[in-house]
Amino acid sequence: MPRILSRLPLPFWPASGMLLAWLVLISQVRHHWGGESYYNFGWFVPFLALWLLLRNLSHVKPREEHPKLALPLGLGALALLLALPFHALSEVNPFWRLPLWIQAGGFAVFSLGCLHTVYGWRGVRAGVFPLFFLCTMIPWPYRLELLIVQNLTGVVVSFSTSGLHLLGYPVELAGNSFVLGDLQIGVNEACSGIRSLQALFMITLFLGSLFGQGIFRRILAILVLPMVVIIVNVLRAIFLSTQVIVNGQEAYDSWHDPAGYIAFLGSMILIYACIEMLNLGASRSSMEGPDPLGELRKDWRTPPLSGRAALFAALPLFLFLSVEAWFQYHEARAQESKDWSMDLPPERERFVQYAEIHPQISGVLGYDFGHRFYYRLGMRSGCEVYFYGYKEDNKLASVSSYGHSPAICMESIGATMLRQYEDLLVRSGPIELPLQHFLFDLSDGEKQLHVFWVVWENRNMNIDPEQLASLDYRTQWIQLWKGRRDFSRKVLLISLNGIEEPEEARARIRGLVSEWVVPEID
Repeated sequence: MPRILSRLPLPFWPASGMLLAWLVLISQVRHHWGGESYYNFGWFVPFLALWLLLRNLSHVKPREEHPKLALPLGLGALALLLALPFHALSEVNPFWRLPLWIQAGGFAVFSLGCLHTVYGWRGVRAGVFPLFFLCTMIPWPYRLELLIVQNLTGVVVSFSTSGLHLLGYPVELAGNSFVLGDLQIGVNEACSGIRSLQALFMITLFLGSLFGQGIFRRILAILVLPMVVIIVNVLRAIFLSTQVIVNGQEAYDSWHDPAGYIAFLGSMILIYACIEMLNLGASRSSMEGPDPLGELRKDWRTPPLSGRAALFAALPLFLFLSVEAWFQYHEARAQESKDWSMDLPPERERFVQYAEIHPQISGVLGYDFGHRFYYRLGMRSGCEVYFYGYKEDNKLASVSSYGHSPAICMESIGATMLRQYEDLLVRSGPIELPLQHFLFDLSDGEKQLHVFWVVWENRNMNIDPEQLASLDYRTQWIQLWKGRRDFSRKVLLISLNGIEEPEEARARIRGLVSEWVVPEID
């Protein structure tokens, strides 16, 4: 067997190592591609990156002599060793994006070492951009994404308001909504296409490489991209808003998705036009070259490496298997944990009324089970309750729903958060539920809502409830040490109206939740 391995062609083991390394990362990043539609383009990025790499390498000849393997293997082992704890952290908390980027950095260094082994420094230069492009499959760091999207949305809202005024619609802004008389239009609904920025960023990079742009022109194209996104989404927001004003909500519902597709297609056309304009007078020689697959077949007829080259494939396998073994070991030894279920109140006319969760909300959350009901407390007070959850095998939906907190989602209905109170700890037997407590002001300025929200995850049991509410860095390291990576979760959201005093609101919710929550042992 060792003799057979040593006779494999030069690129086999480095190519296998690169493929395995990025598959390890894709196994975690793919959770972000399933539930959040503006990341679904990630499924295509690895294939496009592979094509770019093969095209670049078609201009480079492989080494004629046998390279020394000690240096690239040593650097590759060090890079993967540094990435190992962050790969484990991504198993604990797949919502934390920074470990994904750190892993990508380690895998990129490992991949450049593989390319250097086969092609030398020219291979390294040929691989830099495709590896950078491959990283566009990873969600942007959350704070960076939030900053960019919020700022761009603010610009879109400002221009959309001016555009509607020019068309003769004297709308007013209330939070993130347009208000015209009794009509309220959520700007987040009309401008959700702003999230296409990540996909357009990837497309801009790919088209720039495809059409032979130099580095300077590619940077200019990226700088033009936000202006294209703003223009297209202003037009989309104005169009959808006028549909609601003139033709009603049904017209908005029927045009929402087609307008999004048209906006995205229009953005791509504008980006393509900008790239063509930026390419005027530039040489496109980089688009010409040998057939990538034909050149690859030639590379695979080069002399074999020594048997030690098999370590290129063994290193990423070791990273994956060692992390998997760690969690499997702890899961096999896991003790029974505290859990709970909801004893849903029976439907009673005028007091408890169940209702269907809106299909749009249901589609976004993708839960395994969900309930919604209204609970009347008094003549002028009551609460609306959402209770939904995910089983441990529904990772895609569970991951994508994590960021749907009231602090973010309530803005879509024009509500403004006034403050966040201390968490409300509700005890029911051995269970302590840490409910986050928010106060919102609705668009009319006369009505306030107390909103209570908790996300319960089995993997975070035996952790201080205050830490559980925020899932801070220390808590995540504790969970890693305990080997907990369960993706099952329950979410309870209660909006309380008709009660202004926070202490009275907290007392009412404490009593209701204590009555509804039933402890159980898994």
